[in-house]
Amino acid sequence: MTIWKELYEIFVKERQRWHDLSGDKQTLAFEIKANLTFLADGFANKSTAKQLIVGLEDKAFKQMLSKNGDFNRLQTKKLNIATIGRYAEFKKYVGKDTQYLINNAYARLISLKKLSAHW
Repeated sequence: MTIWKELYEIFVKERQRWHDLSGDKQTLAFEIKANLTFLADGFANKSTAKQLIVGLEDKAFKQMLSKNGDFNRLQTKKLNIATIGRYAEFKKYVGKDTQYLINNAYARLISLKKLSAHW
């Protein structure tokens, strides 16, 4: 095998890996936005807790977690005070990285789903 063919194969594999990560990032971002929109609509319509919990999705999170689980590749910056604005309840997350924030959010979501299964 020539060096050029080997280099090309490496390039193709890396390009595919980058493409897969890009798609995973978009899918996860969409899932998070859809969950937040669903919660906002549910609260506005006075949905029950069980209705809200059952409607939350975690497929994209689990898929990305099974592939590499490095959520810091989505956003390398840590959460800063300007991002949270006037919402004081989020101050405890300032300085936390994307890995922590996403894992924390989905850990709570998964825990709620497990608890709701016993209601």
